[in-house]
Amino acid sequence: MDRVFHARVGAARYLALLMFTFMLVYCLWVKYILIAVLWGILLLHFIEKIIHTTYTLTTDGQLIIYEGRFSRRRERSLAEIVSVECRSSMQVGGRALVHYVLVVYKDGKHDALQPTNEKEFVRILEKRRKELDKTNG
Repeated sequence: MDRVFHARVGAARYLALLMFTFMLVYCLWVKYILIAVLWGILLLHFIEKIIHTTYTLTTDGQLIIYEGRFSRRRERSLAEIVSVECRSSMQVGGRALVHYVLVVYKDGKHDALQPTNEKEFVRILEKRRKELDKTNG
């Protein structure tokens, strides 16, 4: 059975959403229509990405990263994964600003994912990697 994890919406994304909305309203207020249209397109893309970002772990050993209709879907084999670990950004007052899961691949590329339940995501990912190793090796 495929397991789908939705992306977490952090405080930074809410702040960016608020800023984009403010800029759109401001440009409409002062009648900069062309700039307002550009801010509107950017806001639409950003909302689409917030709502529709998912990380799917398939039963056939794939990690599918889908970031909305305006972005390409990325598929990576679980066999290509070198390491998976929970990370956080810089600490302010003992609290991290951003939590994410760092996935490193054999080709040197990496993905920083923000699933809603990080520990469960890592647990399922490691479990599926071990199952894939048993069947292949």
